Amino acid sequence: MRVTKMGCLFAVSCLLMAGTVAFGAPQGGDIALGTGSIGGQGSTTNVIQSSNRMAVDWESFSIAEGERVEFSQPSATSVVMNRDFSGNASRILGDMVANGQVFVLNPAGVVIGTSGMVDTGGLLLSDMTLSLDDFRDDTFRLAADTRGGVVNQGDIRTGEGGLQLVAAFVDNQGSLRSDGGDIGVTVADGAVVSLGSSGRLGVSVSEPLSRAPETAPALINNTGDIVASGSDVQLTAAYLASLGTSPINNDGLVNAIAIDGSGGRIVLRDQPVSLAGDREQAGGNVLAGVGEDVDVTQGGSPPSQAQVPRLNELVADCNPAERNDRDCRRENAIKHYLGRMLINGRLPIPTP
Repeated sequence: MRVTKMGCLFAVSCLLMAGTVAFGAPQGGDIALGTGSIGGQGSTTNVIQSSNRMAVDWESFSIAEGERVEFSQPSATSVVMNRDFSGNASRILGDMVANGQVFVLNPAGVVIGTSGMVDTGGLLLSDMTLSLDDFRDDTFRLAADTRGGVVNQGDIRTGEGGLQLVAAFVDNQGSLRSDGGDIGVTVADGAVVSLGSSGRLGVSVSEPLSRAPETAPALINNTGDIVASGSDVQLTAAYLASLGTSPINNDGLVNAIAIDGSGGRIVLRDQPVSLAGDREQAGGNVLAGVGEDVDVTQGGSPPSQAQVPRLNELVADCNPAERNDRDCRRENAIKHYLGRMLINGRLPIPTP
């Protein structure tokens, strides 16, 4: 079977075993925009950011197991953009920590290995890139010609800035968790990243995916945990309908926990796009929008609306920190099962 660069990345063991380029800490960092400094001692690389926006162009941005990269930023809303020009996937097998927003952009792909740990105020991982001019103007328009995908096998945690993965495909086998910030997984060929006044990341699709990965079981594949506390989870697959690909596959846990009335929504969107002449028309086919009126029809019949209940209306929230007497395995198992039905579009339609 022919394995393409995209397919090889999706089979993470293929990428990690086949790579012949040795890597340790990030190499050849050049501050292309903003002010700051890059230094290090021993196994730790220190990136100190002085301006509110800083862009660093790296000859290689990977972190070996046992290595650590620390970003020190002026505030939680500060952004440091890291662009990897090595031509190889960024492989994070060590630790990456920051108090603000961190962008890691690499068209060859981004892999968080099983030993990888990321803990930041906010995080954007993408196999696309953006120009320095757009970054300077706070116009975060992502685009790329070649794509490598984003794979997570490790532990990613963010604060109120949230977590956004934007790629040609996303495979989460590890843990994605955010405390107060939204978690978004978006598959598309073009996207615009927004950063609100509070520093919370958001993503909107500007161009659908035009080429499907050859070996991926789905554009978005989750066998791990995706948990947002006090915030929302949004999974979006936007692609040309002619690709005939499977948009979303979930064999893991997807959960959004409402805290003090904030968050608790899980929105899952399947958005095939049909070509009409030279114009692209969005299909708008939503698999499941939790807590919203959604189109539950498949095909070309007139849409009927059905209220899809929140998972937390079906199963009460369970916060381990507030439940000292026992853990939350039972509630999580039930939500896992219901989440799979929602993602696969099989939630029963209420009858009158």
